[in-house]
Amino acid sequence: MRKYFEIWKTIGDIAEDFGVDYPCAAAWVWRGEVPKSYDAKFVQAALQRGFLVTRCNLDEWHDAHAKHRKQLKSNGDGEAVIECPKLTVLETTKAAE
Repeated sequence: MRKYFEIWKTIGDIAEDFGVDYPCAAAWVWRGEVPKSYDAKFVQAALQRGFLVTRCNLDEWHDAHAKHRKQLKSNGDGEAVIECPKLTVLETTKAAE
């Protein structure tokens, strides 16, 4: 089961693929988003793990996160539950385990 960004099984896998330390990758998971500055690396890492993610997918994901953050700020009363946006990925025929 891929539980982090629909691709990675562990936070350690994210850290390794992006060349960052574990606390940095954990912060991305906690926020639900990898910074836009890592988009090129994201596309490459996803492909190496057997998933197709395009720059267009990532742009839509980042835009959805910006809207999500805005909704959270305006939802001061906490009545509605606002879900974190999901990334659209396609599994290729040669998925890495």
